[in-house]
Amino acid sequence: MAPTSVSRRPLPGVDVSLSTLSFELGGLASGPSADRIGVGVLRRAREAGVTTFLASGATPAANAERVLSLAFGERAEPIEVVIDRSRSDLERPGVTSTEAAGGLRERLTASIERTRSRLPPAARVVLRWSDDTVNGPDPEIGDALDALRSERVVEAWGPRFPTPDALTAAAAPSRPLRGVVVSAPVSLLQPEAIPTIETISLAHSVAVLATDPLAAGRLDGSRFTAAVAHRDPAAGPTSLRSLHDEFDPVLRLGFLTEGRRRTLAQAAVRFVLSWPSIVTAAVPTPPPERLPELLGCEASPPFSSEERDRLAAVTGVRPPAVADGMK
Repeated sequence: MAPTSVSRRPLPGVDVSLSTLSFELGGLASGPSADRIGVGVLRRAREAGVTTFLASGATPAANAERVLSLAFGERAEPIEVVIDRSRSDLERPGVTSTEAAGGLRERLTASIERTRSRLPPAARVVLRWSDDTVNGPDPEIGDALDALRSERVVEAWGPRFPTPDALTAAAAPSRPLRGVVVSAPVSLLQPEAIPTIETISLAHSVAVLATDPLAAGRLDGSRFTAAVAHRDPAAGPTSLRSLHDEFDPVLRLGFLTEGRRRTLAQAAVRFVLSWPSIVTAAVPTPPPERLPELLGCEASPPFSSEERDRLAAVTGVRPPAVADGMK
């Protein structure tokens, strides 16, 4: 087995830790060839210490669960699988009339158990709850999911916030934050959540799952590759203004890759993991040729004091020197 290069960080108050690098599986393709490639990437990542995987969405989640079983179905080593739920998920086609007639806790239990039946036996489930009610946070969900955690239906749970503003609003003193792992977007190009995360970490025993650390592919180049590859020939030329809007914020971060000490993707993940309360950075599952780069994020050089000063000037936040558990 390859030496472990990805470290782990614990969730507070529960006997669960996550790998600092986690993979979003929603973009995995299906089919025999895609399955072989996906399974190979996941197994290589697992050997290097990646144990946390995000199965998101409805149709993509089913495909992610299937590929996880292909990759790890016969292995005894535990993995952590992050699944998403909301009230609307519990009303999707396929929910039986008996389940639909039950209370929130009963419907959640049935939904989670169906997912568990498709996952590898050694999978440990972490649930992210998204509020889709028009009246704000769901008043029932905290008690229901705390009960399911005590019964080990899930190992841990927490709220999912689509934007930094949503996280900031939820962290107001008048609205207690429930759960042990909060999910929110954090990146070099979207650092707005970090002050809130620092405040939360002082007031609550919660950890943070950072989504979109590569800023929709702008920090690893995949955004621009995909834009060119899928460009409609009938579309007009890209405006200079839109190119500046996309490229200029990235170009301002060029000092992080000077001397080829690290790639921008590695710097992006290292930036997010600089804060000890952020337990994992969730990146899209990479193609095989990009896997070594991402697995090497923690082995890349730490930011110098000068780089941290320049990051503060560009992003508005100054990373700590070296977070606990970082190499």
